[in-house]
Amino acid sequence: MIIAEYLFQRYLEPGEKVVAVVHRHPFVLARAVLPLAALGLALPFFLWMLFPEYIFIFVIWGSITAVRIFREFMIWYHDAFLITDVSIIDVYWHGFFDRSSARLEYPMMEGVNLEIRGLRRVIFNYGTVSVQRGGGTNPLVLRDAMNPRKAERKIMSTVEEFMKNRSMRQSETLKELITEMVHHNYRENAKK
Repeated sequence: MIIAEYLFQRYLEPGEKVVAVVHRHPFVLARAVLPLAALGLALPFFLWMLFPEYIFIFVIWGSITAVRIFREFMIWYHDAFLITDVSIIDVYWHGFFDRSSARLEYPMMEGVNLEIRGLRRVIFNYGTVSVQRGGGTNPLVLRDAMNPRKAERKIMSTVEEFMKNRSMRQSETLKELITEMVHHNYRENAKK
């Protein structure tokens, strides 16, 4: 969680804590990285074995591919739901210089849906998690989420804990207000 809080710090409000991070399944990363690794790392290596005098070209080729693989990893890692103690944040990276996020406060949340379609998704336990917003606006959606049932349970338990704490704070405030009113009324009646 320390690494997640450091990497996702720019999306958090002061004092907000990350409870859990829901990432996309590693298959999504593998689909993007395996072709890059085959064409950008393995192919230059074999060509270098055949033509060692062109090592400079192959090093540049491999370096560019390594940067692209790192970019794909960062996009995969940052395409996530941040479950915090007060809200859910949908973070999406399109690249190093193109990021977006959407925040949904727990009182505005209506529910969580999950969808697991297809044999591969059932076997490897990944699917789509949607968090419904109040007012009928577009839901927060994370496609190909790892372990969507666990994510749903974590979201719901965090929301339940938030609402319980909020209710306790409100009841304490109400109790203090009523106590203050009774004391004030008692003092006013005692003067008469």
